[in-house]
Amino acid sequence: MKKIFVLAALLFAFNMATHAQGNLQFNKVISGAANLATISSIGLMTVPAGKVWKLEGVNYTNYTNLVINGVNMPNGSWCFPFWLSAGSTFNLASSSGNGAQVQYSIIEYNIVP
Repeated sequence: MKKIFVLAALLFAFNMATHAQGNLQFNKVISGAANLATISSIGLMTVPAGKVWKLEGVNYTNYTNLVINGVNMPNGSWCFPFWLSAGSTFNLASSSGNGAQVQYSIIEYNIVP
């Protein structure tokens, strides 16, 4: 019985170790602002390999679309923070030319094994 418990504990520990993604280490803050009356979006931003982003918040006026991985998030569904893994995309776009003002704040972390 003791051998089965030890074997199960070792298998569990091995399984957890193979799925671990590493620790997070602060890298930098990414922030910006734009007037979407003069441009249609802030431009597609992609999380680099070996990094994760924590989208802390977005300040905006009306007619702004938050787009995560190509999916338009309706205004009422924004609940921060959003965690974005490597390869994920982020954009803020104007749904009309009505002069939407946007600001965003992102914390970038390195994934350290």
